[in-house]
Amino acid sequence: MKLIKAGIDGIEVVHPSHNENQIQFYRGIVNQYCLLETGGSDFHGGKKLDFENLGKYYISGNQLNALKKMLQKK
Repeated sequence: MKLIKAGIDGIEVVHPSHNENQIQFYRGIVNQYCLLETGGSDFHGGKKLDFENLGKYYISGNQLNALKKMLQKK
């Protein structure tokens, strides 16, 4: 809640460490507070796990467009 009050723009909803319940929990926060939904594989290279997750986690085209619009306003 402190981060929302501080003015964050979004939350990483989709992540390899999040199960479906966590994804829905964070998505609910995004919807409740009109935040941006982000996500990805969190790929940094160098670990086998990273290679297994590469390309499995992503955001939708609508979410990407919302990110682009937000960036244009800043």
